[in-house]
Amino acid sequence: MAFLPRPVRASTRLVFPPAPALSMGSRRGPRGSRLRRGVGGLDAVLRAAEDRSRMSRMIFLLSLGLRRARATSGRSALVVVGVGLGVALMVTIRILNSAAAAALGSNLGRLATRIDLSVTREGIGLSPDLAGQLESVSGVAAAFPVVEGTVFVDQDDTALMMLGLDLPHPRIEDAYASILEARQVGPRGVEHTVLSRSVLIAFELATRLGLGIGSTLRVQGPHGATDLVVGGVLRLRGIGRAVAEQLIVADLDVAAGTLGRSGQVDRIDIQSDRTVALELVTERLLARIPEGAIVAQPREDLAFRFRLTTAFLDITSAVSVFGLIVGFFLIYNVLSAAIIAEAGELARLRLQGASRRDLLGLLVAQAAMQAIPGIALGSVLGVLLAVTARLPFLQGLGSLAQTRLGAELSDVSWSSVLLTAALGLPTAMGASWLAAHRRVSRSPLQCVTGANSLELARSGARLARLASAALLAAAIALILLEIAYGSSICGMLAIAAVSTLLVTGSASLVLPAANLVRSILARLGSVSASIAADELANAWGRTAVTIAVFVLGIGTATCTATIFRSAESLVLNVLRNHFQGDLVITSAFREQGWLQLPLDADLAAELRQVDGVGSVESERLIPVEFRGSAVTVRALDVQAERTRKSQWLFVDGDSDAADAMVAGKGVLVSRNFAEHFRIGRRQDIDLRGPAGAATVHVLGVVEDFVSPIGSVIMARRELAKLTHDALANYISVEVRAGRDVSQVAHDIRRRVADRYRLRMLTVRDFLASAQALIAQVFHFTRALTAIVLLIATAALLQSVISGALEHRRIFSIMRAIGASRRHLKLTFVIEGAAVGVIGGVLGASAGVLLSLLWIPLHLRYLLGWSIPIDWPWATYAAGVALGTAWPVLAALGAAQRL
Repeated sequence: MAFLPRPVRASTRLVFPPAPALSMGSRRGPRGSRLRRGVGGLDAVLRAAEDRSRMSRMIFLLSLGLRRARATSGRSALVVVGVGLGVALMVTIRILNSAAAAALGSNLGRLATRIDLSVTREGIGLSPDLAGQLESVSGVAAAFPVVEGTVFVDQDDTALMMLGLDLPHPRIEDAYASILEARQVGPRGVEHTVLSRSVLIAFELATRLGLGIGSTLRVQGPHGATDLVVGGVLRLRGIGRAVAEQLIVADLDVAAGTLGRSGQVDRIDIQSDRTVALELVTERLLARIPEGAIVAQPREDLAFRFRLTTAFLDITSAVSVFGLIVGFFLIYNVLSAAIIAEAGELARLRLQGASRRDLLGLLVAQAAMQAIPGIALGSVLGVLLAVTARLPFLQGLGSLAQTRLGAELSDVSWSSVLLTAALGLPTAMGASWLAAHRRVSRSPLQCVTGANSLELARSGARLARLASAALLAAAIALILLEIAYGSSICGMLAIAAVSTLLVTGSASLVLPAANLVRSILARLGSVSASIAADELANAWGRTAVTIAVFVLGIGTATCTATIFRSAESLVLNVLRNHFQGDLVITSAFREQGWLQLPLDADLAAELRQVDGVGSVESERLIPVEFRGSAVTVRALDVQAERTRKSQWLFVDGDSDAADAMVAGKGVLVSRNFAEHFRIGRRQDIDLRGPAGAATVHVLGVVEDFVSPIGSVIMARRELAKLTHDALANYISVEVRAGRDVSQVAHDIRRRVADRYRLRMLTVRDFLASAQALIAQVFHFTRALTAIVLLIATAALLQSVISGALEHRRIFSIMRAIGASRRHLKLTFVIEGAAVGVIGGVLGASAGVLLSLLWIPLHLRYLLGWSIPIDWPWATYAAGVALGTAWPVLAALGAAQRL
């Protein structure tokens, strides 16, 4: 350790004779430019600073830490890397999560409007007549029914948001001023636009497509190609200009007809008269709206409407926190190695009278100076990673949210990003304090002799056991609360407690594992093996940190792989059993995330006339209401002569129930529907839709994934009791024997080419596209896991370096009594292998524990799905193998210098 030049004032304390000058860097020039400790030692230097203000003392320590950091460039570089990687991961996630939140909040129907409240009924919609009833509520100035959906420009496939408004309403311009105020319409005014069933398009869109008033815009919707007459041009203001090229405004009837809606609107926007508090208006509205509808201020219902997306953001945030924790351990290992290397100098300083506070302050200040460039590096790297990952991240998130998301870096909350990056500083300072505290807190004589190492190990293990017991009790209590009340917050806290428990638990298992390894290696009769086993226990702190890093890294990787594999298996197994024809036909356009734009159901009947087509089946996914919640109905239009026994994966019930469902004798429900509502086979359920209500009999429970709340599978003719919907999401075609599938697909496309743009895939290709979509959702999470493993690898290598430094004295004694270099290397490698085996096994066990916590419990309450676990045993085996191999390879590399 090196310090400032000789102080100007001697310490009043008793000062031992000066020790030889100690270097912190290489000598430069004949006399050297390295820092040297003065005669008075560190105590005299810091006593001189004590007479100044506290701020001056802090500045002094920081400047001294900076000079030490510059003199130890290698160690400083490792600290910079540790802080940088952890900060980069946190900054990347913060930027992407902030951009995603901004994208979710940019609801086109509410951009810069003067709307105070919105009435919605998720997925089901509301009657437009309800708007007139709500206008009679005291405190309501106006109520506006709104329809919104997606259509596509036939010319270039661009997605457009169609916004249907009650354009003749006298207060419509005041409510949607930023959209309608600066509009240009034909000479006959807005009334003619409504009567002629024309649309208003943004000026930017009209310019790009070369359209003017009176021109025709051809779009693709659920009913195929539709020609819309441009009745006016909008000049959007404010934030609306950001979406100017994707917006069409039409009257309610035009929008509903183009989008294939069956007499329902998506929401009713409320404008208050400002004479009554919004809270009171909300209470009055709740008494007038149907069951299942909610009243909220614009954007306040986003957490409810985008629960899957919110859950995904929580998962990515949790992974980023793992990265910072592993970075903490990396810094801890780096500084532990530095303190070990300077143990002799620390001992001399303690003998000369330097206080614990002085040494701790200096080491923490040095870590702070090393962390600052790490924060800068991590911030730059995080921004670059966020820019690179923005599009795939938003695409995967959009697939979960079933909506198209787009956000720029200008939408990011940069103040939160800076705050996140700043976490690297307390992380480095905390790691340095933890690394230095135990060593500088010992007496001066213990610092010189290195005594009481085993006692320190035992006391550390006792502390880890106590912490593990407390965390285990907290985790159990939180899990019970999550199960009892369905609280996802308790679930997240339980996962945080379990993740911390993995660290403390692995640390508490070091000594028992070391004793087990010692008993196993003792049978080998090898001196090298015995010494390696003893060092595992004596170097408890280093061993515990290394194994904790392994547990976090391997546990995170294997748990993520298990979630991905289980979700993929569920989706593919359901689809593989569900689609049994030769071709799966959908619209060529994707309306919402993973859902394609629906098609006219009459198209299925038309396809039956195509030469070579044997049978045609269609399916419609549509929400209905059950007990105030929106559940998804899968309505099947199938040929009755075919059995459906193999089409569903039954959880409860006989497979004959599938044929009974097709015959209209009842319905099948999904597993999560049965769990959410505690509904089982042979019970009756009451469903409510826009056209009426129906009581149906539950024939069985099956695996399904189309809704996080639950799904009901029924015959298409039974759907008519609930809604007059006439659309289909999927059409399955079976080709007659002996006919070429590709030729039949060509004939179908040619027959409807002037009206529909279709996407036709074989069942094999359809399953492959579904698999790719699932991989897209989890792709970013796997990238985060790879970064966590990278940080864990760096921490492992630094741990090996710390081990090599700690072994110097023992190896020197062994060499002095005749041990060969080969025996020394063997000792070091055996110790690395033992650490690897313990860490790999505990890491895989942690992955199993986290998976059991995430999939059967937490995902059920966080996402709403019950996913059967499909264990990726190959990934677990690879994790254990890599966990064992990495320490051995690192030990072999470090042993070459012994």
